[in-house]
Amino acid sequence: MATIVAIVSSITLSCNKDVAKNYPNEVTAENWKEFVNAPDAVIERLVAEELEARTMTPVVEERNVSHGRRQLGLVRAWRGMSYFTGNWKGISRVNVVNGNAISITNPNGYYFVNTATGGSNMACMNYNGPVINGVSRLDLILIQRHISGVSLFDNVASPTDAARRYVAADIDHDGSITAADITLLSQIIVGNMTFPGVDMVFVPENWLTLGQVTNPSFLSSRTLLNSCKMAEHNFLMRYAVKVGDVSGNFSF
Repeated sequence: MATIVAIVSSITLSCNKDVAKNYPNEVTAENWKEFVNAPDAVIERLVAEELEARTMTPVVEERNVSHGRRQLGLVRAWRGMSYFTGNWKGISRVNVVNGNAISITNPNGYYFVNTATGGSNMACMNYNGPVINGVSRLDLILIQRHISGVSLFDNVASPTDAARRYVAADIDHDGSITAADITLLSQIIVGNMTFPGVDMVFVPENWLTLGQVTNPSFLSSRTLLNSCKMAEHNFLMRYAVKVGDVSGNFSF
């Protein structure tokens, strides 16, 4: 089972000439800061072009789960359509471990657990794929725009997308979005460092709110970052958030 993801090393800019003429034709390690104060139209076009450049060919492996009393779960990830809009879609190939039983989410993101036969009341999740899937210098721009107050995550139309961006931008998992996250992500992008801790956070749906993620103690807590949660209804419905992918261009 494999996921093929095309990661572009640079982002080209093509929008209204009057807008684009003041900005470089591509985002690089040297010039990305020039886009921090760019108009939303420029940023939206960057997001759209990056999303269009990403392709994937999923191979889905289905496994039988134990018979008996089963509980249905769902894992969804953000499918960005533009800088301002998107929605949550079921993500396949997430491994869900319940004791000695393994379930894999289907193409719609659904899975089953059976605590009666799995031997555990916990459901642990992991997703195998390229660590910088969806991550680029565009995310550096978006994080810096938030830090500078140019375009706060809080002002995104979708409340869950706004909350998702906080989780995605806290690269070092210290509970705050700072220049340290930008420095770390810059090094990860060029391959000099790896993500500290998890690079995918599986958040129970009712936890992904601005009230929660703007609380530093919650954003940095092991309770949030630990992929293992009780195999109960509220915890079986989760959002998969790719750390570093603020733009929402993670391919799945």
